[in-house]
Parts: sequence; C-alpha cells; structure tokens
Amino acid sequence: MNKKNSNIVYPIVVGFTISIVLNFLINLYIGLNPNLLDDNFRIILGQISNWVIVVILLSVVFFWEKNSLESLGIKKFNCKDLIWGFIALIVGFIIFFISDVFVNSLDFVSQSSERVHFLSIPFIIRIFMVFSTGITEEIIFRGYLIERTNIITNSLIFSSIISIIVFTIFHIPFWGIIGALQVGFWAIPITILYVRLRNLPICIVIHIIYDAIILIPF
Repeated sequence: MNKKNSNIVYPIVVGFTISIVLNFLINLYIGLNPNLLDDNFRIILGQISNWVIVVILLSVVFFWEKNSLESLGIKKFNCKDLIWGFIALIVGFIIFFISDVFVNSLDFVSQSSERVHFLSIPFIIRIFMVFSTGITEEIIFRGYLIERTNIITNSLIFSSIISIIVFTIFHIPFWGIIGALQVGFWAIPITILYVRLRNLPICIVIHIIYDAIILIPF
C-alpha cells in the first residue's frame, strides 16, 4: 500500500470501526433491555451515543482525512431535489404499509405493533428522537458509510447494498428481526434517493418527516 492510499484507507478503517463496530455494540447493549422504549433515560442515552459517534466521525473527516462536509453529501438542495425526496417518501410509506399488512397477516411482530411502546414516552422526547435519529442515522449510514465504502470499492451499487444491510442490522436490537427487515425495505428508496442526488440534507428531511408521521401522533 503506497502512502497516498494509506492516507485514505487508515482513517476510513478507523471511521468504520467507530461508526459500525463500536456503534453496534452500544446499540446492542441498550437494545437488549426489553423495556427500553419505556425508559426515557435509556432512549436519551442512545441518542447521545449517536451524536458522540457523529462528532467523532466528523472529526476524522475534518482533521484526518482533510475533507469537507461535501464529502458526506452535505450541500444545498433545490426544488427538484425536494420533489424527488417526496417521491421517495411516498414510496417509503407504500413499502411500510404493504409490509405491515403482510407481516401482521402472518402474526409476526411488526414495526407498527412495536410502536405502541412509544405511548409511554413524553411528547418532547419523541420529538427529540425524531429529529436526532433523522440527522445522525443519515450522516452515519448514508453520507459516511456509502461515500467511504465507495472510495474503497469504487462501486455505488455495492456501497448502497452494504448501507442497507448495516442499517437493517442496527435496528434489530430495537425492532426485532421482522421490524428491522421492514426498516431495511424502507431504507431502499431513501438510499436510491441519496445515490441519485448525492445530497444528504434532503435525505435527512425525508427521514425526519417519515419518523414524525409514524411516531409523533402516538
């Protein structure tokens, strides 16, 4: 490995270790508690851990990679991008409802049935979760994971598949295997949206809107 390649690969390896391995272990620890969604402190702790991961990743990007926010797809979006975003949002809802009907018909625990846990969560914490999750998850699983995997593999298709798989696995401790698969299917249109536009803010907006409609009304 020459010096130029090592300057790129080493920080990416560290970034992956933090954002995937360490992050998953934290998620696993927090998610193992079956009463997690009834425990406000653990929910807040989970969100704080996401922000710590994001801050570390941004530090790696800025100070080690010497890259800008644009290397994570963070840039302005226009009205055309917004239209594509809402198309992805609609497709995501269609996927969610179809998968929910199918899962419930088989008497599996679906994502919608798991959402009842949010009834006991104070409204302000639900709002915090929606905005916090939308921002941090998009930075970690779309902006960082896709872009940095693409640097190594030079394949956006492969990078996208890896992003969807990792994103799905990360939701297992909280939603169970079936619920996580539903999340994974939902991630397909928003991942395609990111790859098409290479614009993270529009994905963040769509993610927040989706979670707000699904979770806040409870």
